[in-house]
Amino acid sequence: MNEKNSARPVDLAVGHYRFVFASDRVARFSDFSGSAWRGALGHTLKRTVCVTRQSQCRQCLLYRSCVYPYFYDTPPHAGAERMRRYETAPHPFVQLGQGLPDRLLEGHASFTDAVSAASRNRAAPRLRLQVGTATAWADGERLDLGPTEFAVLLWRKDSPKDLADYFEPQKSRINKAMRQVLGEHAAERYAIRRTGPRGASLYYLPLAPQNIDIREGTKP
Repeated sequence: MNEKNSARPVDLAVGHYRFVFASDRVARFSDFSGSAWRGALGHTLKRTVCVTRQSQCRQCLLYRSCVYPYFYDTPPHAGAERMRRYETAPHPFVQLGQGLPDRLLEGHASFTDAVSAASRNRAAPRLRLQVGTATAWADGERLDLGPTEFAVLLWRKDSPKDLADYFEPQKSRINKAMRQVLGEHAAERYAIRRTGPRGASLYYLPLAPQNIDIREGTKP
């Protein structure tokens, strides 16, 4: 194999930063507010690090050494071989908002895990129930459930059913386990929901049959 074209391990230093924004007035955001936070961060970063105050970064003498264009324009390295034909390279950051698993927001996950979790909301839910071992997976992530919680989950896989008050703690534990593993937003696709008036409520999983994989044995 040609050594020049072979894959080589790359040691990338990944940092984790938490930014806190405070508004001096009532602010309303859409469900897709990522661009607003990205713009707020970019505006503050440029105001902080820019020393020339030029309106266009590409004409600046510090274009390839300033942190702002590195983040938001990302020119390839001057000596790059594979990216030499492109004006910009992939931006070196992933924006993590609220509603993601705590391990991501606290920096205890890989870059790949962060990208996967950030795009999870757009994918169809996938619930796997392994009857032989009483274990459950959501989006490929194993859920921390006890035997009773697993039984309640399996029981309500088909259609809305009555749920006695003494099963309410199990329902809450299932939903909590989903949030811990998937994050608040992605877990909402699996959350056990109630329909009907109080006193005659039915509970159900908001999943289509093709999104539930039930396996009787012990092998995954």
